[in-house]
Amino acid sequence: MTDQTTTPADSRDMYVVHNMLRRAFGELPALVLGVADGAERARGVADHTRLLVAILSTHHEAEDTVLWPLLMERCPDALTPLVVSMERQHAHLHSLLDSLTERAQRYGETGGAAEREDLARAAEELLVPLDAHLSAEERDVLPLIDRYCTHAEWASVGEHGLPRLSPDQVPLVFGMMFRVATEEQHALLAENIPQEVFSSMVEVAPGALRAYEHALYGGGDSD
Repeated sequence: MTDQTTTPADSRDMYVVHNMLRRAFGELPALVLGVADGAERARGVADHTRLLVAILSTHHEAEDTVLWPLLMERCPDALTPLVVSMERQHAHLHSLLDSLTERAQRYGETGGAAEREDLARAAEELLVPLDAHLSAEERDVLPLIDRYCTHAEWASVGEHGLPRLSPDQVPLVFGMMFRVATEEQHALLAENIPQEVFSSMVEVAPGALRAYEHALYGGGDSD
């Protein structure tokens, strides 16, 4: 058995999280615009928007709280400008997320056409800066994680966010990750997630996501 406190990190599983976020947020504008005026489903779409905001916010919190301090301790001179840039990008994204949340709240309350258009527009405005930020992390941060962090330290970054998700949200997040993960990435997730959690999620997450999306997209029922 390898010693995870000395084994170098393998951060390639970050691509799974990033691709999950790209896909989920990328689908959001069309999802919003596909809801009929005054439809009951508007509340579910608004709740889904807030869920995506919570997932991204939790991801950023783990980086801000756990990852950046680790890297700053190991390579402060090389990392300081990068961390400053990442934190600025986080701040900009969170201003957009705050706007998205406000519009989701209004849309969930009214289900109106104007509020739907506002929500879809806010979701669309997020896509370019979000992808730019995720791509910058992949290009500039992941090599530093693999160079300066251990397997156990990297795993702690991913574990940081789990308690901040509700019991209903955890299977959905895993289902979204499993859906975009390659076979190799799936194996990396298994290495970096506590075994009991991963085994449970393999069993329940795909079904939980299917049921969730069946309701989210209307389940074939009329609005």
